[in-house]
Amino acid sequence: MKLPAIARSEQWAVNHFTATKAVIEGSHLVLSSGDHAEIYLNADRIFPDASRMAYFYDFWKDCFFSSSSPERHPEVVVGPATGGVYLIGGLSQRLIAQGIYVQAVWADKDGKQFALERSRFASTVRGKRVLVVEDVMTTAKSIKKTIKAVRQAGGEVVGVACMVNRTRAVTVRSLDVPVLHVAWQLDVKNYSSKNCPFCAENRPIVTNIGHGAEFREKNPKYAGGYEELMFDD
Repeated sequence: MKLPAIARSEQWAVNHFTATKAVIEGSHLVLSSGDHAEIYLNADRIFPDASRMAYFYDFWKDCFFSSSSPERHPEVVVGPATGGVYLIGGLSQRLIAQGIYVQAVWADKDGKQFALERSRFASTVRGKRVLVVEDVMTTAKSIKKTIKAVRQAGGEVVGVACMVNRTRAVTVRSLDVPVLHVAWQLDVKNYSSKNCPFCAENRPIVTNIGHGAEFREKNPKYAGGYEELMFDD
């Protein structure tokens, strides 16, 4: 299967994903939502390369911090664990190096929700303008729960920044935020495990990328079996 045509995307973002082999196509993968797909965007492949990540940070800086109204700039960046922890650290340090001071905290999983449960995290966002960041949005459940946690702590969510949005169904309206800036916008088809065409054809599920290993624990006798993808690094 080929990737869908680019829509409202930055070509440099696409290039960074493809150059680091972060785009996985044609396999049977399980997403964080539990849905299945044959296209997976693996931001972990880009994270180790600070020079490539700088492009994403500068893109978000231009989107949220370059207006003539600094009184509306985000004061805190927040991300959902675990990928969001890396992003808030990298983004905040990139901003501070350019003279833009922000604080950075993350939301941990708390049962089925996300919470700002660590010491001073909730008080850090209280009364502040908050930018929520994420690597890849599939159904945006993690982002929505992080937004909820920020608002419950008294923070004002002024926008969401994302490396990749896999679906056009996730919008400013569905997130209930004023601004959404995405570096790479896609519209990839996902399937529930009960209606997955790849399961129907007994295609092996990848266990070392995505959440296939978790699926295997719950479904050890899946008829298609399991496999690991090999990378040359």
